Formats: sequence, C-alpha cells, structure tokens
Amino acid sequence: FFQSFAFQAQVCGGLSKHVPRQKLCMASDAHTTTTKVADEVSENDAPPKRPIRMLALHGFSQDADSFRKKTGSLRKGLKGSLEMLYIDAPCIDTHSTIGEGRSWYEFSKTDQDGNMVWEKFEDTVAYIDQVFRDQGPFDGVFGFSQGACVTAMLAALQESGGAPPHVRFRQCVLVSGFLPRDAKWGALCARSKVSSVRSLHVIGDNDQLVKPERSLQLSEMFEGGSVVRHGKGHLVPSDKTVRDAFRQFLLGGAEEGARTGAQ
Repeated sequence: FFQSFAFQAQVCGGLSKHVPRQKLCMASDAHTTTTKVADEVSENDAPPKRPIRMLALHGFSQDADSFRKKTGSLRKGLKGSLEMLYIDAPCIDTHSTIGEGRSWYEFSKTDQDGNMVWEKFEDTVAYIDQVFRDQGPFDGVFGFSQGACVTAMLAALQESGGAPPHVRFRQCVLVSGFLPRDAKWGALCARSKVSSVRSLHVIGDNDQLVKPERSLQLSEMFEGGSVVRHGKGHLVPSDKTVRDAFRQFLLGGAEEGARTGAQ
C-alpha cells in the first residue's frame, strides 16, 4: 500500500513549519548528542551483545528534545543496553484545547458524518520509512500518546504486509496509547491481531486526556500484550514498577531475539 510513498520522506518535511530533527540518546556513553545515565543494572544481569535500538515517537505538541527529557528515568536502568533515537513529528496542527503543536498527522478535518479524518499520514509513514532506512535497523519503537497510536499503526501495517519496505521491528512500548479515530485507519486496527510485534502498554489510571479504557482497547490489538498500570495521569511515569517492567520487557526481547537470530 505504501510502496508509492517509500521515497517521498523529504516531501513530508515540507509539510511542517519546521524541519524535523533527530536526537540520538545512547545509554552507553556521553557527548553532545548523548545523555549519560546512572547504572542500575546488577552484576548478575548480562546485557545484550549490542544495545537495543528503539525509535522514539513523541506525543502531540512535543518534540524530540522534550520527549528525550521526559523519558530519562526509563533509560537509567539500561546503561550500555539501550540506544534511543528521538525524531520530530513532521506536521503542525492545532488542537482545540492544547493549541498548535507538532503532530504525526493532520486531524482538524472531519468527513460528512463528523468523523475525524487523518491527512498527510501517508507522508509521515514515508518519513519514518526513511528514518528506518538511514538510521536503522531498530529493534522496536517507543511511542507516547499520539506517537503510541502511530506506533500501533506501524505494527498493524507490518502485520498486514502493508508497511513500507524498511519499517521492520519486533517490539514496541506504548504509553497512553489509543486506537485511531480516523475511519480508514481505525478499520485496519479493528481487523488486526498483531502477533509479530511484542508490546508493553503503560496505562495511567488517572489519565484525563486518554482514558485508561482507550489504552486497554489498544492493547487488545496485540496478541499477548503486556500491561503495566500506574496511578498518575497523561505522562511517561518514573515509578519503579514501570521502570522495572520497561527494563524486563526490553531485556527479555533482546534475549528472545538472540535465540531466534533476529537482527
């Protein structure tokens, strides 16, 4: 489906008022584009042979830099074992209550029945495909809120055979995620049962922007998805329970990948 968009990622950048940026954050060393973190890995936990590589997709109105800062606590227990690439969403749109901000698609328009219509999402997928091509491979994708919704869409496209050629990953972390409200992409998710991508769903019981029920609905799209809940709202939590679940999920996936020979 996306074959015709595979080489149009630069076009997507033109949709935005700003040029998309990429921010590399490695939990293994420190320099101008890197965050050095404290080591909480015990001596009994052998790290994978190479760092786990995750692509990070921020929420609406955030950007690569702000999302990197908001996820710092989750990286602390994976020193030497995790590398995350943070990228900016390529579009700009306006939310009725939040205001203007970066977005992974334009959502201001509705169809004749009043349903939300995603615009320029195909261009965004082409942009992400270029990131996979130029900066990959990635073991997984980490998404928050709107970024989690897009991550789930990528997994559904991969499962259905409709993903662009370079988008390939085997695990994802979805924080405050939700199913798409666009009818076309919502229908794809409704008929999807993703088994090729492991998933961890982080859900806030007091999330007022994305109700827990919506995140639970998203988790049902994945076969055997793991769920961890916290008592806070619409944010990336720093609770020890969530940090431990994140660490165990990623290291478990790395061990599984090593056994199966996944690259």
